Amino acid sequence: YESPFMSLPRVPPGPGRPNGFTLIEALIALTILGVALLLGLGLLLQWPRDIRRLDAERQAMRALEAALEGMRAGTISIPAPGRGSDLTDFVTAAGPGDPRELDLKVSAKSSFTERPGLVQVTLTAHYTVLNAEHDKQIDALFRGGGRGGG
Repeated sequence: YESPFMSLPRVPPGPGRPNGFTLIEALIALTILGVALLLGLGLLLQWPRDIRRLDAERQAMRALEAALEGMRAGTISIPAPGRGSDLTDFVTAAGPGDPRELDLKVSAKSSFTERPGLVQVTLTAHYTVLNAEHDKQIDALFRGGGRGGG
């Protein structure tokens, strides 16, 4: 016994029914392909901008790390608590993310902490990429300062 719900009746190919796709099926397939290509093109055009933004962010982080290491080594002075300063003594690798190209500036600000003998230093990198300004920031604790904050 074969149930009529289990299989659909098929029209046998014959002189009245050509094999292959109909015009509507081909148009639908081409439309789907066109939309997929347009979406892929958008991603492809966005890719170089994303690469430049990520390179700029990486260069800013390198500048922050270089300034932080300079402070740890004593080659860059830590600003007095409550004061800020712009840093120019950090060294980073030049290249696609050259600090001059990014208009990269690093500033440092320090403040007392609640723990005696520790100063919190906040380093901020200000940079411009693709006509948009960005900031990256890191905090570190250093020994120094004569009083506690609280």
